[in-house]
Amino acid sequence: MNNNQGPKIAIIGAGISGLVAAWCLSHHGYNVTIFEKESQVGGHAKAIPVEVEDQSLLVDIGFMVFNEKTYPNLVAIIEYLNQSRQTSDMSFSFSLGDQFSWSSDSLNTLFSKRSNWLNPSFYRMLYDIFRFNRQATWLVHQWEREPTSAKEKKWTVGHFLETYNYSSFFRDSYLLPMAAAVWSCPLDSILEFPLLFLLQFFYNHGFLQVFNRPQWYCLKGSSRSFLSKLIEDMNVNIRCNAPVAHVINVERNSDLCVRICLQDQTEEEFDQVIFATHSNTTSLLLSAEPNPTLSALLKDLPYSHNDIYIHCDEKWLPREKRNWSSWNFLSPPIDRKKNRAPCVTYWLNRLQNLPYTLPILETLNPWEPPEESKTFAHFVWEHPQYTLSSQQSQENLQQMQGKYHMWYCGAYCGYGFHEDGIVSGIQVASLLVGKENFRYFWNSSKEHVVENNVCHSMISTSFGDRDRWMDSLGKLCKPVVYEWLKHFVKVGRLFLVDIVHTSNGMESIQNTSCFGQEKAQQLQSVTIHVKRPRFYLRVLLFMDIGLAESYMYGDIELMDVEALLCLLNILIENRDQGGLNDWKYSLFRWTGGWINTLYLKWWRRNTVQNSYQNIRDHYDLSNDLFALFLGSTWMYSCALWRRPSDSLEDAQMAKIEQIISKLNVKTSHHVLEIGFGWGELAIQLVKQKGCRVTGITLSEEQFRLAKQRVAVEGLEDKIELQVIDYRLMKGQFDRIVSIEMLEAVGHEYLGDYFAALERLLKPNGLVVLQVISVPEYRYEAYRSSI
Repeated sequence: MNNNQGPKIAIIGAGISGLVAAWCLSHHGYNVTIFEKESQVGGHAKAIPVEVEDQSLLVDIGFMVFNEKTYPNLVAIIEYLNQSRQTSDMSFSFSLGDQFSWSSDSLNTLFSKRSNWLNPSFYRMLYDIFRFNRQATWLVHQWEREPTSAKEKKWTVGHFLETYNYSSFFRDSYLLPMAAAVWSCPLDSILEFPLLFLLQFFYNHGFLQVFNRPQWYCLKGSSRSFLSKLIEDMNVNIRCNAPVAHVINVERNSDLCVRICLQDQTEEEFDQVIFATHSNTTSLLLSAEPNPTLSALLKDLPYSHNDIYIHCDEKWLPREKRNWSSWNFLSPPIDRKKNRAPCVTYWLNRLQNLPYTLPILETLNPWEPPEESKTFAHFVWEHPQYTLSSQQSQENLQQMQGKYHMWYCGAYCGYGFHEDGIVSGIQVASLLVGKENFRYFWNSSKEHVVENNVCHSMISTSFGDRDRWMDSLGKLCKPVVYEWLKHFVKVGRLFLVDIVHTSNGMESIQNTSCFGQEKAQQLQSVTIHVKRPRFYLRVLLFMDIGLAESYMYGDIELMDVEALLCLLNILIENRDQGGLNDWKYSLFRWTGGWINTLYLKWWRRNTVQNSYQNIRDHYDLSNDLFALFLGSTWMYSCALWRRPSDSLEDAQMAKIEQIISKLNVKTSHHVLEIGFGWGELAIQLVKQKGCRVTGITLSEEQFRLAKQRVAVEGLEDKIELQVIDYRLMKGQFDRIVSIEMLEAVGHEYLGDYFAALERLLKPNGLVVLQVISVPEYRYEAYRSSI
């Protein structure tokens, strides 16, 4: 019973948004009444009893999983209520009958359809997954830095896929099924989703990471336990089986209030009303006194219907049992594809750690009902859909909050998920109370209240067993790497110590192997502690880069910095003993070289399109990072050290003087700099020679800072900077200069590079290049290893 004497508030809808809003207002002394048309509260936080194998358990069928970073408010409330949780699993599979299938569980399930090994379209899909993840991550970061300037803000997902030539196989067998499963909406409608809306969500939830995705959890005791604790902690009047017919404004004591008219003809007046209902339901409740502006906004926030069955019919799982995952997208036969609503089966045993051996399943939109004798329940639910116009309507709806004493909340105000519903309920309650008076009583600060588009990331090693299969492959690669090291280390001595973790979490030495000279000097001896077998996989696939990444990711450890320098010296001393592509010991050598070639020479080859991302992956890390070690000249290339006492700045300026001298520039000349870095050479050319300079780069971060530096010097009339590939540059120039950019061109594109120089250079012009050289006899081995 409600004993609060504060303002009288009606909340229509007892889903999570309405309940959280009521909970907050109750703790601030408000007199709250919730009207719910169903017989129980919770909305999509619904659990039903399932009785099989002589056991009866409550099984969640709506809200199921969450993680700590993207559900901070839910986690804070769970902790406040002392609600228990347990780890869950978010593996995903795609099946097209017997024709094609894959699962994210492991390498074995990724290639569960053995024909995938020989399917070029499948490899193109994998390539596009990596490309999409990189490009999407970059776009999200770019949008966060400059939210108003992103041209992609007005793009749809379909336009993006078409513009960047993503394969239809990637679209239909990966992106659309995954997104449709997330939002429970037709595949075709995903193509109309706002691009940045989808990318931001994927980024926040770790979907753009192939490895190290967030750890997911589910509630112990089902959502019913959570709801019971939440209701016990609030002092409100909850009226179930109380459907509202309509809501109108009326005057009371020369002030405006709201009248709630129920379908049973009873009426009650309140100071304020919160609509915690779907947008289409809210529109119907306001139809007695329609507001054209509000009606248009609500109409532009649509929902889709989903047919939901709870059952144990294994027909609605992938045909190959090893592909059974937490989420299973099933593509219907061709003759049934006119209905493009997603067919997704959730394996509830795995999602909720159910003790049954019989699979308990939840299938959305099956093209025919599961076997009746195996069906426990059937529901029709609605889920919000999104378009470019609906995203704008979300923003505009917030401008309507409080007008005519009416407020609006729901998951549809965000991405459509439980956390969005909670955030929306908290935000409306805080607006109603007044932000200056609102207390976050369940936590000591406001840090847990997040906006719906805040980006989060979380690193966890427990998603999908990916680290496990990397270590398994690493163990297979270990003998091959050992054979190569026997061949490679002739100078110095290298110890590899394999570390294993015992059951009690302690480390122990499993094996120690030695390579090289037995009587090597101490300064030429180093020990590498191998903490994870994936080190061997990285080295086999990516050679020297794999070694560096193993060190960076903690797969290996060295005693101290001196040990690291000693390792580098050993590698340098032995570099002419033979590269990984010199030995012929096993099938793994061929596989490693093939995958390395596939990844670096095909997936990331320096095409016009790929070059943008390759450069940005390196130079767009952060200007703040490069500021730590580049000095005042911002030069990222070899300096010219004339005296041992020279400072870095002295040596860089000496290099610049040498290049300017070789260019033989006149005041009337127009100079093209390919890869202008952070602009120092261009600035010095204009200062010293008075010429014009056009500089080109592919790095947005370099472009931004270089423009600022040029502006500070007041040289905008002499220096023009552009973000463009050298192959797309037009015009002709008296002089062309490029400092240590040739190394990034790629061996197969050297012809294109020099052809571009010839095309861009005026007759009798001059080109000056600074490059990092390598002895000719090492070149072939070097270029094939990176």
